[in-house]
Amino acid sequence: MILSVLVDALLPRSCASCRTPLSRRPEDPVGLCPSCREGIALVPSPVCPRCGQPFGDDDDPTCRRCATRPPPFRYLRAVFVYGGTARDLVLRFKHGKAFALSRPLGTLLAAVAAREGLLEGTDVVVPVPAWPPRAVQRRYSPPALLARVLGRRTDLPVDARALARVRAPSADGHAGPRARAGRVAGAFAVRRVEAVRGKRVLVVDDVVTTGATAAEIAAVLRAAGATRVDVVAVALAAPDAV
Repeated sequence: MILSVLVDALLPRSCASCRTPLSRRPEDPVGLCPSCREGIALVPSPVCPRCGQPFGDDDDPTCRRCATRPPPFRYLRAVFVYGGTARDLVLRFKHGKAFALSRPLGTLLAAVAAREGLLEGTDVVVPVPAWPPRAVQRRYSPPALLARVLGRRTDLPVDARALARVRAPSADGHAGPRARAGRVAGAFAVRRVEAVRGKRVLVVDDVVTTGATAAEIAAVLRAAGATRVDVVAVALAAPDAV
């Protein structure tokens, strides 16, 4: 207790989102001030069992989109709703070189994956690959950092080279689902077929917006022989927010 007080005094912390100095250690694992903590929302239950979007129809739990066109992944789950504080955290992690966020966010991913049964039988964890020039510019890949933390927390092997992005991402990150699907078609390739053939794969991403990237990667992995693909992300955008 005394040591904790001394650490707080000598090394004062700041909120992981707004950077406001904190007078005491934050109560949540991410490190948020009370105000930012109120601005973050976990993905509420119940959700569509396939795409993970909140969906409240008890008679038919699968949403209309997944019932009409089932995605190539088995399950997709996320920790937060993409908006407010969660959006700020993801953007700081993706673009603000906030490397330290990988540990708490990756730990939360592992907890959600365990709670939702995504770890059962999983053989390998694969991060969504970055476009190489962008990774060089940032000097890191956010999904790869998250995947490494999740792998350490779950004792699962991580293969960050199994997949590669072979086409540059679109400059318009706000395209609708249909346009987004067209833009990511053919954007990914399996580089290490032996790493996924006959394997149950858990894909890690930082944020899922339309779900087009997750679907494209799952389809590519299945075509390479993966027997099952699940997806877990830090944040999930609501359909009407895309």
